[in-house]
Amino acid sequence: MKTALSAALIGLLMFTAEAGLAAQAKRKAPAVTTVLPLDQWVTVNPDGSVLLGNPAAGVKVVEYMSYTCPHCARFNEESHGELRGGMVRGGKVSLELQPFLRNEFDLIASLLVTCGTKDKWFGNSDAVLAAQATWFQPPADPGYKQRWAALESNKPALRKAVARDLGLVKLMQGRGYAPAQLDMCLADETRVKQLMAMTEKAAADGVNGTPMFKINGKLQDVFGWPQLRPLIQNTLLPPSAI
Repeated sequence: MKTALSAALIGLLMFTAEAGLAAQAKRKAPAVTTVLPLDQWVTVNPDGSVLLGNPAAGVKVVEYMSYTCPHCARFNEESHGELRGGMVRGGKVSLELQPFLRNEFDLIASLLVTCGTKDKWFGNSDAVLAAQATWFQPPADPGYKQRWAALESNKPALRKAVARDLGLVKLMQGRGYAPAQLDMCLADETRVKQLMAMTEKAAADGVNGTPMFKINGKLQDVFGWPQLRPLIQNTLLPPSAI
């Protein structure tokens, strides 16, 4: 991961704005609060990833995802009802989220999503993805460039400034968090190292983009819900039924 944060962040935001990411806001966003009782059935794995559903499920799906990836936001929207509401809720499928850090914005969003108690993490993730087109663009105040540059040597302070400038702190306050709690999570260097280690391991396992998926430990050559759905369904079926 690059250490020159402010220049990379500014450049990435400008590129994203020019590419028209804000146009995603026109799409209907998924509900940011889940209606699934199973969302209380959350396990934090030893590596720091989070699993939803039955840990003993016969079909284990891992999603490698990025909070700045528009395809990840689309996958979350398209798969939400059937994957979580049907497959995971039924106890036969579990869903594990593995943050894959493509840039410093992903790190900041991941630190906020996994702040506080584990039962809120999936709802936090939904909220950040649903609002992606709103927060992942240059702040309206042009002074953000100077603020970020001045904090280049203080990474925790820089992360806090970026999170506020992008509106992520306000978004998380709407999820019931206090700014002081969010600041603590943004300054958690142990969690930073954990997230970076997950990304490095995923890359070593062949993950080179987002979203990517594993089913029962095998990396799949599909990148969206329409392609992943039948693979999960086929895995659910007994061999004689395929």
